[in-house]
Amino acid sequence: MTDREERYLNYIRDSILRIRRHKPPGLDAFLLDEVFQDMVTWRLQTISDAARNHLSDELRQRHPKVPWRQVFGFRNVAAHGYAGLNLQLVWEIIDTNLDELLSAVAAELEPQRPQRKKRKPGLEKHPPS
Repeated sequence: MTDREERYLNYIRDSILRIRRHKPPGLDAFLLDEVFQDMVTWRLQTISDAARNHLSDELRQRHPKVPWRQVFGFRNVAAHGYAGLNLQLVWEIIDTNLDELLSAVAAELEPQRPQRKKRKPGLEKHPPS
């Protein structure tokens, strides 16, 4: 994985986690929350762009369960069909469809985490008696 891919994978992960953190409790609340609608629509557009233009074909092929064409397509739908954007579809995306993408991103980033050094037996720290 290139540094550039890692940067965009981190962006995708952080965006999905931000969406989850601020997600209203249900569809009705979502439909009333124009600020969240704007935020999530923009985030989904940029996730779509990052996935299409900044992740390699090899990386995407390692995760065939992710509906990549649909991920890519959201940007065009939002950018060109904003006046008629189906908010129920946006809710469905954030409520159920981001899980597989997040799993794929996490799997790609997992090897990048530094391994903790294992302590040798008998060298554990003990509080003073």
